[in-house]
Amino acid sequence: MTKKIQILCAVGSHSKEICSIGSFARQECTSFQKQGVDAFLLEPNGNGKYPDFSQSKHKPDVILFHTPSLNERKYPWNFFKNFYQIKKAYPKAYFINVVHEYSEAPLHWKLRQKLIAKLGDGVIVNSEADYEGLKSLGRPLLKTNLGPTLYFSNLLQKNVSEKEILTEYNNARNKIADELEGFKTPSLLEKKWLLYSGLLTPGKGVDRLIQLKSILGSDVQVIAMGGIGPKQRDKDYANGVLSNLKESFGNRFHALINSTDAVFKNLLLASDLVVLPYENGVSERRSSFLSAMSCGGDVWTTIGDFSKNLSLDKSAAIIGKTSDWTNLTKALDSSAEISMKRRKLNLEWAGTRDWDKRIQDILNFINTYN
Repeated sequence: MTKKIQILCAVGSHSKEICSIGSFARQECTSFQKQGVDAFLLEPNGNGKYPDFSQSKHKPDVILFHTPSLNERKYPWNFFKNFYQIKKAYPKAYFINVVHEYSEAPLHWKLRQKLIAKLGDGVIVNSEADYEGLKSLGRPLLKTNLGPTLYFSNLLQKNVSEKEILTEYNNARNKIADELEGFKTPSLLEKKWLLYSGLLTPGKGVDRLIQLKSILGSDVQVIAMGGIGPKQRDKDYANGVLSNLKESFGNRFHALINSTDAVFKNLLLASDLVVLPYENGVSERRSSFLSAMSCGGDVWTTIGDFSKNLSLDKSAAIIGKTSDWTNLTKALDSSAEISMKRRKLNLEWAGTRDWDKRIQDILNFINTYN
């Protein structure tokens, strides 16, 4: 049955580089296709509107509807409209909501997620916390790990050696130097790169990098790479933080806004330390963390209430507090040999977030309940 059904992977709200929901839906669709499943993708444009698919030849048996994250809050009700639009076009399809954010969301967002889940036939979540939050809905519910959207396939292979990681690290640094104007000088290649990656929004900890001014050595380059939120207050916040970082670090600070996927993943690998100082700690929904681990990054992050199910003890991710950066500076001072050992363990951890397994979990879920 699984080879014969047709699956629609739909993005619930809007499609922009700032939001990872579309990236996950695209990767999911590609992963289905690689396993021989007839799958296709439907995405709205930047204004949240779908193209005209009323005359489409596709007749999906199952719809996987990726409900949006908080960073799509400029169009908070669009996914209801899009839900009904798809439901009307394909009324006989089994409708599954893929929830990307629930446990860490405010009450009004949880209510929206519950409502859209109740209107469908089943729910897929990516974390134990979201599973606990939605299990009382009376809908078939699947928890399965989310796979990465940015990764180096050769590094995620089993038994990758530290020497291979070092080679790819050097290649990535050279590619960044060729791609980005500010990194072309030979002297910059010899310096330490400290990278923050992710949305430049409150709660992610990008503003806390200023605390490192008196701690980091003069050879450390500070890089903030990510996107800016959709509302004016998001833009004001990002511009303020970037301005403060520039004032604090001067020519040692580099801001990369809305970088391409190629630059993004190369920089995650090429940086000497990826710093993710989340105020509420790392969790399953932190796509920047998943990408950093899957790209062979040497990662420093924080933990919180939703971190316990990540099994970080099986990785070499460095856990710290933003009130104490001691182990961060020690990590930056590590030798290449020690860093590559940590990267290898992080890649082994990332290998447990496997798209093939996720796709099989979803197909089994569909077979059981459809």
